[in-house]
Amino acid sequence: MDSIEIEQAATVLWPQVLNIPGINPDELNSSFSHQIGIPKPEFALTPTAETGAMRQLGWEHGVRFQELITELEPPRYLAYDVLVDQASMKLAALDTHVTVGDRYFDDRAHFVAFR
Repeated sequence: MDSIEIEQAATVLWPQVLNIPGINPDELNSSFSHQIGIPKPEFALTPTAETGAMRQLGWEHGVRFQELITELEPPRYLAYDVLVDQASMKLAALDTHVTVGDRYFDDRAHFVAFR
């Protein structure tokens, strides 16, 4: 599991985790996944922050996801399952070795937590 430590109060970060209306490509560090052609994220929106609600995510090239919120403990914990719109993914155009649900591109049990 990856983790990033940010020195900021959870109450300050929480609204920014729930809604990221626009991600500028300059804000992202270069990564191996982007170098091999995996699109970069563009936005993440949470219209309703409650268990069972759907977050909407967009990446470059029209790739779209939904995240089903499975657990929520504001402002400390957000767990979700990734639901992929296969029509928007065009996985073969990204990399023929990438398959949603495999060990490298999992679609289950992701979360954000604050101490």
